[in-house]
This record gives sequence, C-alpha cells and structure tokens, in this order.
Amino acid sequence: MPVTGNDEIGEMARAVEQFMSERQQLAKAQQEAVHTARFVAVGQLAAGIAHEINTPAQYIGDNLQCIRTVTQNMAKDQTCSAWQEDMAEVDAAISESREGVKHISDIVTSMKEFSHPGVTDRFEADINRALENALTVAQNQWKHVATLEKNFDPDLPHLLCDIGKLNQVFLNLIVNAAHAIETSGKPYPGKIFVTTTQSQGSIEVRISDTGTGIDKELCERIFDPFFTTKEPGKAWPFAKI
Repeated sequence: MPVTGNDEIGEMARAVEQFMSERQQLAKAQQEAVHTARFVAVGQLAAGIAHEINTPAQYIGDNLQCIRTVTQNMAKDQTCSAWQEDMAEVDAAISESREGVKHISDIVTSMKEFSHPGVTDRFEADINRALENALTVAQNQWKHVATLEKNFDPDLPHLLCDIGKLNQVFLNLIVNAAHAIETSGKPYPGKIFVTTTQSQGSIEVRISDTGTGIDKELCERIFDPFFTTKEPGKAWPFAKI
C-alpha cells in the first residue's frame, strides 16, 4: 500500500520502499547484463564456427571445379569415347556436390552476418537481408513442418537499428512459428508467411503461421522477460529476447 504519513514511521516506510525499488532495478539490470553476455558469447561462437566451416568448403568447391574441368576435357577427347556415360554421371555428381557446397557457403554467410558478435551500436541495415539470414539459420527448424511464403518489398529502405537484437527477434518469431505448426496437430506441411512493407516512413515486418495461435489469456505476458509456454529445453535457441 502507498505510504502517505509524514511522521518518522512514514519516512522509514518510504525509505524501505525506495530501497526495495532500487534492489529490483539492480536485479533487473544484472539479469539483462547476463542475458546480453550470453548473446555475445553465442554470437562469437557462431562466427568462429562459420569461419572454420567456410575454409574447407571453399577448397572443396575449388577442387570440384578442377575435377569438372578435367572431365569436360576428357569428354572432348575421342580416345575417351568409351567412358562418355561414366563421365556424364561424374559431371552430374559434381554438379550436385557443388550445389551442396554452395548451400553450405550460404549458411555460413548467413551465420556470420547473423551473429555480429559484440556489435551493439546502431547502423543502417537491410531488413530483408536480415530476415533471409534468420530464415537460413532457422531452416532446420521449419523445413520439416512448413513451407515458406515470402513477400519482401524490393524497395525497402535500410533501417537505422541495432541489427543484432532484431536478428534475435526475427529468429525467435520464425522458430516459434515452426513450433506452433509442429504442436498444432494439423497435417504437415503448414505455412509460414514472412512479409515486409513500408508506409509513411515506417517499415513493417509480419511473420505469421498456420498453427493454432496463442491463448488470449497469455497475450498480456508475451513481453515478460524469459516468459515461454514451451517445455524445458524446447525454447531454441533463446527463450526470450
């Protein structure tokens, strides 16, 4: 109850009230600091892994191209005519392998751009690109349960923002959409819709899904720190931004 008295007891009560308020603010600041440090650590780890993957992927791609050049030259050589069928199969296998390497490179690029370890300053960022990166990073979460429908405004202007935090928001929304479809009981595949539009100097991002939605009584709690409706260990990769 609010303290209204002006005597010594009232002053003491107000002091206690102020002390409790300051303690709550300090606890909240400490909690946010721990959470931020966790994000930075994960970002650094992701960037390091991406770099380690990228190097072998590059030389695998280069070697595949070298092999393709040799097989194409052999196909032109009349003395190798007996091997034409085999070389055609080899060429097809190389094409598939190069597509796989390209996919790895795309994932690595998305991880490196997504992580931004230690970046906290605001700068001009491409929101469409950020969404593409988040979709690529989360692909393993949604590709088994949903198809993706994107509608990005190609003329979307760059936005002055903390892109690292927006990346986390986009990632959580996409993963939550996949989990909502997965637990809805509806037949697969569901659909995830991601759209960007602009109006009167503002940018709007919409991410929706064909799951069952959230209970109305929980809507007021969705912005509570660390609130989640998921079971322990299910909130991948972060429970709350």
